[in-house]
Amino acid sequence: MLIGLNETSSKFAQEYMDVALPGILFLILADTNKRLLNSMNHQNGPMFVQLGVSVTHYFVTDFLCYDLGMGTKGPALAFTITSVNLFVCTAFFTEYVGRKDPKIKEAWFMPSRKTFELQGLREYLKVGIPSIGMLCFEWWSFEVMLLISA
Repeated sequence: MLIGLNETSSKFAQEYMDVALPGILFLILADTNKRLLNSMNHQNGPMFVQLGVSVTHYFVTDFLCYDLGMGTKGPALAFTITSVNLFVCTAFFTEYVGRKDPKIKEAWFMPSRKTFELQGLREYLKVGIPSIGMLCFEWWSFEVMLLISA
């Protein structure tokens, strides 16, 4: 409402976001998994998974909105269900491909005790922190150049 939306629109937006936000986490996980498969030359599987899930999304949205009459929460819940479905199907496909492709088998694993050991995190931070610093300096210098030129 601070940006000028009326009260009814704000209420509908809040209802939608409350239900749709959990789906964004699963969408991010599915997208990350899809990028892993694409980078290892397995593009067709994620494409067919996305196509199948997109087709089912139409029917889930139709059922929730019209058959159950959920109103604004219907599309948000359909988005969340579709995102979870996409994540699960992509994970199963990655597991299936990982049995045949040793590169994917090495890159794709389920979390275990070894996942949470600090040794790997330390190695990552040795490279990550300086890299973040370089990106920040680049961005800040560009901003300073813009201010000076303005």
